[in-house]
Amino acid sequence: MKRKPNKPRPEPWSQTGPTDPGGGAADPGGSAFGAGSEKQSGATANVSLENFVLTLGESQLGPVTVDLRTNAHILLGGVTGSGKTVLLKVLLRQAIDKGAKVYIADFKGGVDFKSWFRENCYMSYDMDTTLETLAEWENELDRRKTLLRDSNCSNIDEYNAMFTETKLHRWAFACDEIAMMLDKTGQSKEQKEKIDKASAVLSLLACQGRSFGLHLILATQRPDANVMPAQVRSNIDYRVCGRADSILSSIIIDSTAAAELIPKNAKGLFMLNDSSGRDTSATVFKSYILPDGAN
Repeated sequence: MKRKPNKPRPEPWSQTGPTDPGGGAADPGGSAFGAGSEKQSGATANVSLENFVLTLGESQLGPVTVDLRTNAHILLGGVTGSGKTVLLKVLLRQAIDKGAKVYIADFKGGVDFKSWFRENCYMSYDMDTTLETLAEWENELDRRKTLLRDSNCSNIDEYNAMFTETKLHRWAFACDEIAMMLDKTGQSKEQKEKIDKASAVLSLLACQGRSFGLHLILATQRPDANVMPAQVRSNIDYRVCGRADSILSSIIIDSTAAAELIPKNAKGLFMLNDSSGRDTSATVFKSYILPDGAN
């Protein structure tokens, strides 16, 4: 795991660049932004200035956001080419610029995360280094439990309001393909034990991380419910699915809506798990992208 120095970060949100041709919003029947590309993350008006409210993109009703203070963890799904990694980077870039420490486990070799992320995040590319990272997270969870308990605070925001000179940073652990990290197929006994350890820590963080400012942002393109621990999945309320088959759609958002409503050639078009039982009422949005040089 490579430690990176703190240094000024360039403003990531381009003031100019491609926008949707009609000024419209995402539509599962044919996106006004164009089915083949994400929407450029434009003026700073597109990015929430509220603390740890992250902006994903735009729907017919306006910007789509997630507040990590209430929805602590995020699950992203989508097949190859759906724009899933692009959306993940948009979320992580905002989190970093809001002061979070971001850890990325990338078992695909790190090629999707260029120099800016490698210089401003804690990167790991194999299980051994990732376990070191997760051990650090487990220790930090215990430390924060003690701090909040001793200060009679119920969550990180209360603590930071009380101790303004020694505020706790929010942390985000991201994995671009959780299946590559946790799949036991063909693994040795030793490797399976390591996977079990990683799964146990992720489950712990999914259950307890919210109050302590410890967040998971996990992504997958693999339609396999057995890979992700049930305890992790059940504790991630905010789920987003791009282009997918019916199995992956069901795993991510508990319905086949993403497979049925997102066009097969769509990139950067996503659906939330907020349909209240009616697939056609789920929020569909076009994701933002980072401008060239910011990713």
